Amino acid sequence: ERDFAPGTTIAKLTKWATHEAKLGKEEAEEHVLQIAGTRNQPSKTAHLGTLATTGCAVAFELVRKQLVQG
Repeated sequence: ERDFAPGTTIAKLTKWATHEAKLGKEEAEEHVLQIAGTRNQPSKTAHLGTLATTGCAVAFELVRKQLVQG
């Protein structure tokens, strides 16, 4: 658990999360943040303050991007 300012973008938070998970650059690019318990993956430009719910908090999971296969 970590506190971030409401103006923090998903892009910045994703960079922090992939660093904390010790993912290499290529592997980090294959991951996105998803709101915990949902399939909602906010855009990289979204600000945390727009996603927070009760108690001004939001929880994320770092998940592998779903790759579209033709």
